[in-house]
Amino acid sequence: MFANNVVNNFGFARIPSNATIFKTTHDPAPGPLSPHWEIITSNFWFNPGIAQPPTGSFMTIIAVLISPTSRGTVKLRSSNPLDKPLIDPKYLTTDFDIFTMREAVKAILRFVGAPAWSDYVIGPFGDSFSAAKEDASIEAYVRGLTTTIFHPVGTASMSPTQAKSGVVNPDLKVKGADGLRIVDASVFPFVPSAHTQGPVYLLAERASDIIKAQN
Repeated sequence: MFANNVVNNFGFARIPSNATIFKTTHDPAPGPLSPHWEIITSNFWFNPGIAQPPTGSFMTIIAVLISPTSRGTVKLRSSNPLDKPLIDPKYLTTDFDIFTMREAVKAILRFVGAPAWSDYVIGPFGDSFSAAKEDASIEAYVRGLTTTIFHPVGTASMSPTQAKSGVVNPDLKVKGADGLRIVDASVFPFVPSAHTQGPVYLLAERASDIIKAQN
């Protein structure tokens, strides 16, 4: 049996500190060296929702926004607890998010346009990608293709003990409930500038310390 992850290589990047977006928007990254976006490369076709062409060899490059400022919602559909909730991720609803994704596409085009790829990359796939040359066409391309990277957080967001917003207190106990804690990525108020698996490990270790100290 052979197995291959859908990701072969990762890279992380920041928007330059002198970018025009920072004249009107605060830097959402947690630190001055924390990334805003991620590049993921795969040496095969990986485009969920779009059928792979019957012929051709493909390299997929994915731009991931890992310091998003758009905030989605999860709401009850009805009083029936078995009804699926109403989920609206509200992707790309802030100036920073769409600016960052445009710049990420530009950076990827520069990357694959380097001489080292001249004998390997013969061109972009699809009319919309081929037409993505200026800000408006790049934005249209991004908005038409954006989907989840499967790292959602915040549906049970942590907040100060006396706060009226949020779901859990700093000790991870659910507000207004007894004997119930949540220990997963849902308690993060914001997406960390990283894959969520590592931060969840840290959260679990912290939860373990809290529970042992209180029992």
